[in-house]
Amino acid sequence: IIINGTEASTMCVYCGNPNVVFSRIAKQKEPEFIMPFSISKEHAVELARKAIKRGAFVPRKIKNFSVDCCRGIYLPYWIVKAKYADSVVIKGQVKSGKNSVTKYFGRSGTLDFDNLPIDASRALSDESSAKLEPYNLFNMKPFDEDYLAGFYSNVSDVTYSDVRSAALLRAQEFFNEEAINDVKNASAKEVISSCPSIKVDPDMVYAMLPAWFIT
Repeated sequence: IIINGTEASTMCVYCGNPNVVFSRIAKQKEPEFIMPFSISKEHAVELARKAIKRGAFVPRKIKNFSVDCCRGIYLPYWIVKAKYADSVVIKGQVKSGKNSVTKYFGRSGTLDFDNLPIDASRALSDESSAKLEPYNLFNMKPFDEDYLAGFYSNVSDVTYSDVRSAALLRAQEFFNEEAINDVKNASAKEVISSCPSIKVDPDMVYAMLPAWFIT
């Protein structure tokens, strides 16, 4: 069985038996929580086919994908607490008679996050992982290796600095959206400058969250 640098569980390519790489889990920080799969593979395939069929220009080969192309993967996440602060300048267009004039607006404030999930795998882009949300974190269970059997899984391969940078970018998106929405009676609004800062609690929660992937 060949595994990549971060896989913690996989399947034999010859017999299909699930295998958990216990030595890898032992060497890494063991996850504190895991969210078991609540959707079966059959249901995942059904939902995927419905979504793909809505695409007018999706090739037939993709629409008729094989069931074997669908696999369940446990993704590593750091669940963090963070405090974000920012001051932004927003540029917008305001009507003045028959014309529009450019005006500038200032907004500042803070955002507190109690359970912000940050993707802990470099194999998956932050943009892609964000599209999997929201996860209902109340469905998490204390970690047990038995949950990994039959699924693929990766261990965390990011640093605290990586987590902080990802949290900063995500928090900034939330803040900018709220700041722009707070500016009324203006159009074509955009943030043109900001002074973001974030404090991430180093006591982070390590968890594995489920996703069905079709490759």
